[in-house]
Amino acid sequence: MHRILVVDDDLGLRELMSTALSMRGADVVAVASAREAIAQQGPFAAVIVDLLLPDERGDVLLAKLRDAGVTQIGMLVTGMELPADLSPRGMPDVVLRKPFELEELFEALTTALGADGSERESAAG
Repeated sequence: MHRILVVDDDLGLRELMSTALSMRGADVVAVASAREAIAQQGPFAAVIVDLLLPDERGDVLLAKLRDAGVTQIGMLVTGMELPADLSPRGMPDVVLRKPFELEELFEALTTALGADGSERESAAG
């Protein structure tokens, strides 16, 4: 079973992703801000983070979480084009474009979890 951190300030989307991933067997921690994400105890198999958070851009948060050893695998969720000045350590393994279907979420997470070269597992773990 994978432990996943979901960071999104949109309550509805955060709950949808959290519930869907939990139903697939993941252990999900869902928070609304970068501040809350940084306070979480890792490690997490992957972090799913919204690009535009109220207190930090998602790629900057992802870089901080990687540097802190909380996760190495990250997925950015966005409805816009990625900015040209993405943090080098915050480059996502996968980008999930909004709006998306749940199956796209599962596929993106499976791709991200396989990005580190380890044996690929389903998003359900």
